[in-house]
Amino acid sequence: MSKDIRRIRVYSNKLNKSIQVCETVTEKLRGYGFEIVEESPDLVVCIGGDGTFINALKNLNFDTETVYVGIHTGHLGFLQEVNTQDIDYFINCLKNSHYKIERHRIQETTVTCSGNSEKFHTFNEVVIRDDNLKVIHIEINIDENSFERFSGDGIIISTPIGSTAYNMSAGGGLVFPSLDILQLTPLAPLNSGAYRCITNSILVPPDKIINITPLNRKDISICIDGEVRTFKCVDTIQSKMSPKYIKMLRLENYSFWTRIKEKFL
Repeated sequence: MSKDIRRIRVYSNKLNKSIQVCETVTEKLRGYGFEIVEESPDLVVCIGGDGTFINALKNLNFDTETVYVGIHTGHLGFLQEVNTQDIDYFINCLKNSHYKIERHRIQETTVTCSGNSEKFHTFNEVVIRDDNLKVIHIEINIDENSFERFSGDGIIISTPIGSTAYNMSAGGGLVFPSLDILQLTPLAPLNSGAYRCITNSILVPPDKIINITPLNRKDISICIDGEVRTFKCVDTIQSKMSPKYIKMLRLENYSFWTRIKEKFL
């Protein structure tokens, strides 16, 4: 899958290093004949860390026509394709179309409170917890089929890309990015004479909907790709794979397993 890239938006966080890199990249791109734009870009270059990449997606409302790539000036930088010392190589690859484009499904979650619903998209995950960080008691259904009554600190519902984030820290499995699945990972599930919960992650195919109902209508804290929000008197939470794809630019030598080894091992 390829795309002719001419119009580029450079998106940066506010750190001094990122701003300096932004200025350098903008100048070099113009020198190679690319058009620097704010509206309707073919490519968004995200300068910073993984949070900057996610913020760029949100800023463009998860635009599926745009291609995204990251230049790493942050900490981990798992989503960021290019290191600062490789900027000239990266721009030369752009100029000569020496890259590939991957498509990654995103997650769609709908929260209904007192009959009113709000929908949002995520690239990594949603994390569902009690607003006061007490034990949360919820009913989990897959489509209309009862899965379990969960009691514990909360649950993570992650995309394949998000499997390498909080999900991995919580003991969930790594998922190859080309697989269109959601992963439901429990956080500190209770297992006692009163409560019995599944302690392992569950992989859910893309045609299924995860339905979550609080056993008592109450305030729920939902972390939406790192942004924490409180929802009052939640009736239901539904999460599924969206039909929308995000397109990421990869250099020709990119390997998911090499990235895992570089960043985590």
